[in-house]
Amino acid sequence: LASCSIKQPPQTQPDSLPETTNKIAATKPPINPAWDSTLELAKKESRFIGITIYSFNFGGETGISLTRAFKDKYNINIEIVTGRGSEFVERLKTERRLGQKTADISEGSITNLLQMKAEGLTAPVKELPVLADRGIWILDPLATDSEAHILNYTPYMVTPWVNTNLVKSGQEPVSFKDLLKPEWRGKIITDDPLTSSSVYLYYVPLVNAGVIDWDYVKSLGKQDMQIRTGPIQMTQSLSRGDFPLMLLNADSIVSPFIKEGAPIRAISLAEGDVIGANGISMIKEASHPNAARLFIDWLLGMEGQTLYNNLKASASVRKDVPDFRPLAARTPSHKLVVTTARDYADTARLMQERFMVGIWKK
Repeated sequence: LASCSIKQPPQTQPDSLPETTNKIAATKPPINPAWDSTLELAKKESRFIGITIYSFNFGGETGISLTRAFKDKYNINIEIVTGRGSEFVERLKTERRLGQKTADISEGSITNLLQMKAEGLTAPVKELPVLADRGIWILDPLATDSEAHILNYTPYMVTPWVNTNLVKSGQEPVSFKDLLKPEWRGKIITDDPLTSSSVYLYYVPLVNAGVIDWDYVKSLGKQDMQIRTGPIQMTQSLSRGDFPLMLLNADSIVSPFIKEGAPIRAISLAEGDVIGANGISMIKEASHPNAARLFIDWLLGMEGQTLYNNLKASASVRKDVPDFRPLAARTPSHKLVVTTARDYADTARLMQERFMVGIWKK
C-alpha cells in the first residue's frame, strides 16, 4: 500500500441524511397566472398522444404507478421507454439529426444528462412553481445545475453491500484498506466501467475529495473483482449468494430487493461514503413541452415524491416526505462525500476515455 494513499476526507460534509418531518414551515410559491396557461396547453397538446419519457428508473411497477397517478390527476398519458442513459444520449442525437421528435423528458444519471445538456439536447425549466418552494429541500433540485436544465429529484447513497448469509456482523470490511486483504480476492462483485457511469460516480468523488487516489483504485482492480453489467444484475447476483460483497451500488437500486426479503445489508467504510442524485431533464424542442414541465413539477412535489420514493423504497429530496428506505439499506452515522458538478463532469470525461477500463485492464 506504499503507493496507495488513503486519507481522511474534509470534515465539511453532513454526517447523514437529515431526519424527515411532516411539520415544515415552507414558504408557499407565489400565484403564477402563467402556470394556469401551462396547465391548459399541457392538456391540449397531449389530447391524443401523451408525453414520452426516456428512463432508467421508471421501469416495471414504478412506471405503471407513476403513469396511472399522473393520468388520474391531469388526464395526460405517459409512455415510458426504459434503457441506459448512455444509449439515450446517442438516440437523442440521432433523432435530432433525422428531424424526429420522440422524447419529451429524460431521467437517470446526471452524468448522462450533463452530456445531453452539452450536446444542446435539453431545455431549462426554471419557471416550475415547485422550484419557488423555500425551506423544503433536503437536496436542492438546482444544486447540480443552477440553469435548471437538470433537476435533482431523488438522492442516493452509494456504499458497499454484503450478503448477510455469507458475511456475518463483525466480519465485513470497515475501511478501504480492508478491501485489499487477501480474503476478499475474487469475492467482490462490481459494475462494468465500460458501460456504467455508476462505477465512476463512486470513485471520482472520493478521489476528488482526497479520500483515496487512483493508485488505490488500481490496486483494488488487482483483487480479481467480478464484473457484472448493470446495478440490478449485480444486486441479483449478491441476493443469490454468488458473491459475499458488492461494491458501489446505490440504495435506490438495492432497497427494493431488501424490501422483498433479499439477505443484503449496507455497510459503511470509515473514510467515507458517497451521496449523489438522479436527475431529470426536459428535452429541447419537445413535442409536449407544457406537459413535460407539468410532469417534472408534479414529480418534485409532495405527491410525486411520496409516490415515487415509496415505490422505490428510497429517500426524498423533500423534508416533508418520509424516508422509505428499509433499515438494512441505511448505514450508521458516517462521513459523506457529496457528489459535485465537477465530479459529474470528470465522470463523463473519464468514461469517454475508458480510464478505469485501462487501469483495471478488464
